[in-house]
Amino acid sequence: MDSPKDTNNRTQDYGGSSLESETLPLQTSLGPGTKLKDRYLIERKLGQGGFGVVYLARDEELLSKRVVIKILLEEFVQDSWFKKKFQQEKEALARIDHPGVVGVLDAGRTPEGKQFIVMQYVEGQPLASLIKPEGMELEQVARITQQMGKALTVAHNEGIIHCDLKPENVIVQKAGEDDELTKIIDFGIAKVRDSQVARGNEPTRVAGTLYCTAPEQIEGKPSASSDIYSMGVLAYIMVTGRRPFSPGTGPSHIAAQELMRQQRAGVKFKPKELRPDLPDAAQQVILRALAFDPNDRYPTARDFGNDLAQALTAAEEETEIVQAGTSQGPVLEMAHVLFLDIVEYSKMLMGQQAEVTRQLQEFIRTAPQFHRAQIDKKVVSLPTGDGMALVFFGDPMTPVKCAEEISHALKGQPQIGVRMGIHTGPVYHVKDINTNFNIVGGGINTAQRVMDSGDAGHILASKAIADVLKQLGGYSELVHDLGEREVKHGELVHLYNLYNDEIGNPKRPSKLKKDSPRLKKRAITMAVILAVIVIAAVLVWKIAGEKKESSGKNDTAAKSVESVKDQAVSGETPKGVAQPAGRELAVSLSLEAQKPSGPVVPLFDKIDAKGEINFKFEKNDGLRMTINTIQPGHLYILNDGAGADLTILFPTRESNGGSTSLPANQELSVPPRGWLKSEQTGYEKFWVVWSAQPLGELEEAIQSGESEGPFIVIKDPHQKDKAREFLTKHSETKPEIELDTEKRQMNIKIKSDVLAMSLWKR
Repeated sequence: MDSPKDTNNRTQDYGGSSLESETLPLQTSLGPGTKLKDRYLIERKLGQGGFGVVYLARDEELLSKRVVIKILLEEFVQDSWFKKKFQQEKEALARIDHPGVVGVLDAGRTPEGKQFIVMQYVEGQPLASLIKPEGMELEQVARITQQMGKALTVAHNEGIIHCDLKPENVIVQKAGEDDELTKIIDFGIAKVRDSQVARGNEPTRVAGTLYCTAPEQIEGKPSASSDIYSMGVLAYIMVTGRRPFSPGTGPSHIAAQELMRQQRAGVKFKPKELRPDLPDAAQQVILRALAFDPNDRYPTARDFGNDLAQALTAAEEETEIVQAGTSQGPVLEMAHVLFLDIVEYSKMLMGQQAEVTRQLQEFIRTAPQFHRAQIDKKVVSLPTGDGMALVFFGDPMTPVKCAEEISHALKGQPQIGVRMGIHTGPVYHVKDINTNFNIVGGGINTAQRVMDSGDAGHILASKAIADVLKQLGGYSELVHDLGEREVKHGELVHLYNLYNDEIGNPKRPSKLKKDSPRLKKRAITMAVILAVIVIAAVLVWKIAGEKKESSGKNDTAAKSVESVKDQAVSGETPKGVAQPAGRELAVSLSLEAQKPSGPVVPLFDKIDAKGEINFKFEKNDGLRMTINTIQPGHLYILNDGAGADLTILFPTRESNGGSTSLPANQELSVPPRGWLKSEQTGYEKFWVVWSAQPLGELEEAIQSGESEGPFIVIKDPHQKDKAREFLTKHSETKPEIELDTEKRQMNIKIKSDVLAMSLWKR
């Protein structure tokens, strides 16, 4: 709708010459007291535009709600172009459904046959009246531009180009004590794609407010990018208080030629020259929107609005954070950093890079945790070229929750590979070479190195973050120990993989599959130390044996060091070392099955006195085991595929940090979350192996296996035969089975250092 003719001096500074005649036609004869369609009672005239007059009216059929009525001026009733444009405005507003665009409510004709449109009454201030000579508050500019960008993008997606975006056609409403709502009005000269009221071959008339008009629109070729250019003009005006170009006040065709010359040359004064506190990033965003070539501008109005808002609000937040300590040098604080990186960014074409970066930034902006931190001024965003570092202050859980939200959003976008790293550590607030505030320090550096250790989809965390998560219900199960990795400058970082069925990547990061030279050196050192300990133990035993057996019968006292080491690794107590009398390894086991569309089926009643479970699986049935350790030990769970491959269900390279070691009184679910799905109908055979020491045969099998999903599959025939031979041998010692009917679980005990038990009979 046309905005009122504002007589405010400030508004006059922004009134511009139109490409159409500046002489306004005479207004229609309608006035106060006139009733249209027997329901809309006109109260007063609000204003007059290029070819329409606007009235305030009351809808008597809707509790006298205030509405706006726009009527085509008398002089243009017979002009087919103006008549079609009037109808197209109604068509445009009917297509757009967005709170940032004034809505159309009704339409009709006056008793004299003149067309009119009934629209929402927007109570607020025109943007023109809010602009100050020194420019507006940057935070307000950010809000207005971002809202405008979202509304215009919705219009563009509907095939509608506004073509007359100017300060008078943007209304700012107070939606609450601290909230503002921006609405775009007056689609009177909008271009409508696939219009139902105008033919595509009709001649084009150049129209619009000259100083806000894009170069291609002056030539009669408006596009969505033309509105983005006009947004750039408005942004320039809002931050500086001045127009970017001044084409003069001569005849319209001469002024248009002068304007195009200025536009091609670029702005005479960059925004920062007129507004020194404007961040460099914000200036770059505005100048990109004002590019002469439409291809050099932002692809969408939303992108422009979001990027400008980000540049303006980030700068203000950084300023507030560091303001208290700038006079005393760099300020040291503890920060909670989420580092994000687009995988294989450098291999993308430039257009792909821009689009993927835009999408990632949009996911970040719409993440509730990030948005809340922005409002509370507790986050600083640092672009990194191929990603973003989000530096949060306050709650250490914020980056974790933010990573969850972003991971959920990325789940439906497989073309965007993003890896994330989280760390808590010290940071400094400093000024960079351009005197802009920046954040540096160990907190940022370590977060980047944690992130760099992952692949697409990974959310990796440092020990500082993991230690917090382990203490929190609902988050402790996300934490999966990956062990240490050597990163830049030989630094060792203890990494944890955060994932569940909904977020993250359960696969072991590719960079962790090979030990670094430093970790290999450490492993060799530990092996040497272990060998020395074993040798020392054998020597001590030998000396003690010689003293005890004075007869000299000591020829069988000692075995070779290699033999002792082999026995220790295989899980057998080395001969010559005292064995614990009657040592019991104990573990409890409960099982559940689940049909794809049915309830959970406890399998306790299927267990016989020998511990065999007689349960036939159907394809896609689910299985879950819950194991409770009574004593510390080493656990292995395998699925024997009836002559096919052996699958390691525990440990995996992700679960328990890849370690078999479990403490006493540890409850463990296999799989950790969800269900293990049966691939075919029949009886499954599982092995539960519980040992006092790591078992060499099974450790070798795990190391040689291949990752398939969350599990490890042993395909090498030699390793399979070796593992099966080991399992068969140790299963000959039968454990004691106790069925606990109260807890509905099976307790397994054995007087040995190795328990190997097969479940399910065939």
